[in-house]
Amino acid sequence: MSQPQSNPVQAGGSAALFAKNEFLLQRVAGMLAAEGFRVAATGSQPAEVAAAAGTRVDVVLVEVGGRKEPDGILAAARRAFGETPILVLASAPDTRMCRQCLRLGASGIVDLDDSEKTLGATVRAAAAGLVCMPSAMRRPLAPPVLSTREKQILGMVVLGFKNGLAHAVRVDPPAAASRHQHRVSRVADVQATTILDSKMRVPQNVVYRKFAYETVVLDLKTGKYYGLNQTAGRILDVLGGAANPRLAAAVLAAEYGRPEEDVQADVVAFCADLLARGLLERVGQPED
Repeated sequence: MSQPQSNPVQAGGSAALFAKNEFLLQRVAGMLAAEGFRVAATGSQPAEVAAAAGTRVDVVLVEVGGRKEPDGILAAARRAFGETPILVLASAPDTRMCRQCLRLGASGIVDLDDSEKTLGATVRAAAAGLVCMPSAMRRPLAPPVLSTREKQILGMVVLGFKNGLAHAVRVDPPAAASRHQHRVSRVADVQATTILDSKMRVPQNVVYRKFAYETVVLDLKTGKYYGLNQTAGRILDVLGGAANPRLAAAVLAAEYGRPEEDVQADVVAFCADLLARGLLERVGQPED
């Protein structure tokens, strides 16, 4: 753990940085300083870096090395730094990683192989409230073109047709603690631990799209659609990028400022409901 000396003439804002690689810490800290940023603290653990920084920083930079899943480290960073923008540092990030990081609330990704050119601009963009990704990811991250069938169903949704062709389900935001026991009782036949530790994914026959105030989930096999409110849509997004619902709940708890145990109960009920409707499926065995 180190706390670099700041240069009083620097006025580019402040940043906190954590990575396992000490050489990378020094390299990125040097580039930040050269770009005019005060490096408030560096280290390998988010909580330690937050304590060393002392005051609020403008941007947090997180290393995700190799093929490591980003959900755990991003959840830890969110717990330590709250709503501060988080940038991910990775070498040659692929489309899957970029999508995961965006779903988990990252403000952008810096490709370490190109960081000398892009680091300063990306940090400034994140500090200004923007999302910034490597330009090579622009096309792969673009939403896929809808099929004719999907366009027809979405057209009916937008026009408000909800007759016998569709079945609408509203999933409420996380409830008060007094309602958690009732929610868990709805999934008494499903062990909460099994759900929390199982990788979840949306089946191939299911697609979902965000609208202004809801997320619409389409089951192309049955022709039914399901309306999720903004909070439920966010849960579905985070589940898609997390290794399992337990880690997704940690991310959501940090975002909403609620106890992690309470959010886990909401996520378990949400997953059980969607599993029963065929809108989610388990992948492999629960993770240890």
